Amino acid sequence: MLYLGCGLFGLGVGNTTSLPGLLVQQEFPKRHFARIVSLVVAINQFSFAFGPTLLGQLERAEGSYSTGLLVCLSMEALAALIVISPMLIRGRKEG
Repeated sequence: MLYLGCGLFGLGVGNTTSLPGLLVQQEFPKRHFARIVSLVVAINQFSFAFGPTLLGQLERAEGSYSTGLLVCLSMEALAALIVISPMLIRGRKEG
């Protein structure tokens, strides 16, 4: 279980360090890269700092982590939709 946990943590860290730059590079002009990546990193750091506190507050209010995990799942699904929405929009225009 420890090795599995370490592997999953490593995959997550890889996504937080390299994925934002790749997405920005794909979707925005080169001249805006540094500014947009800096903004993405700042938002990530804010989320990393306050996310656990918000989950703790939800756990305290509800008595379990079920609501907090559901909120996290919903936010992940929303983020995935935002990321793939340009592709979906392009597909509708071509079709």
